[in-house]
Amino acid sequence: RSAQVSQSTVHEYLKRFAASGLSWPLPAELAEADLEAALIPPEVKAPAPAGPRRLPDFVHIHQELQQHQHTTLQLLREEYRAIGQCL
Repeated sequence: RSAQVSQSTVHEYLKRFAASGLSWPLPAELAEADLEAALIPPEVKAPAPAGPRRLPDFVHIHQELQQHQHTTLQLLREEYRAIGQCL
C-alpha cells in the first residue's frame, strides 16, 4: 500500500521474478536495466496480416437479420469466419 501498487501487480511481478531464475538478495553487480530485462521480456510482435481483409456483405447481413427472427450478429459473424471472411 505504501508503494501505491495494486495487489495484482505485486503478484504479477512475483511470478515474473520466480520465472526469471533470479534469487534474493539480488547480486550487487546486477544493473537496474538487467533486472528490468529479466522481469519484463521484450514484447513479441504479432505477425503481420496476410493481406487486406474483405468487408462482409452488409446487405446480406441486413437481409438475414430481417428474415430470420433468431439470427444474431454473433451467429452471422461465426458463419463468416467459418468460410474465411471476417467481420
